[in-house]
Amino acid sequence: MRPEAGDFARTAARRLRHTPSEAEAALWRVLRAGRAGDLRFRRQVPIDRYIVDFACLRERLVVEVDGSQHVEQAAYDAERTRRLEALGFHVARFWANDVVRNPRQVVDAIWTVVLDRRAKRQKTAFPRRGKVPEGRKGDGAIPAASCLLRHPPSGASRHLPPPGEGN
Repeated sequence: MRPEAGDFARTAARRLRHTPSEAEAALWRVLRAGRAGDLRFRRQVPIDRYIVDFACLRERLVVEVDGSQHVEQAAYDAERTRRLEALGFHVARFWANDVVRNPRQVVDAIWTVVLDRRAKRQKTAFPRRGKVPEGRKGDGAIPAASCLLRHPPSGASRHLPPPGEGN
């Protein structure tokens, strides 16, 4: 299923693909090099009224690379995330400086999100009665790479503070 987008959004997305930020270019290099396994990402994808940085449509996953301006537009980002989630997407946000410093660790964090979502889908696919099939039980551990997520899965520690805060 391809998200609907108007001509204006498609044109704007095409323009954004030709002028990526340093962080977007770094993450795209790692994603294109096959480090994301069987996940296929697209860059600057129009979804509804937004253009998202990266999207894996099969997994209904949006990856946003946020620069320092996002500290000041938290309300807009929250509304955008709510809207994308209402459309069935999960939004994973990363700080641009984390992406530039270690894009492979960001890909590991993306995999954490994907595996967590797949596990939740599998849990709901099994009947409530009876035993859970062997190998389906999780210990709830979340790999260390998820510490980079701006909004980690429940139970995970929050990532580094926004630029200019903390160390």
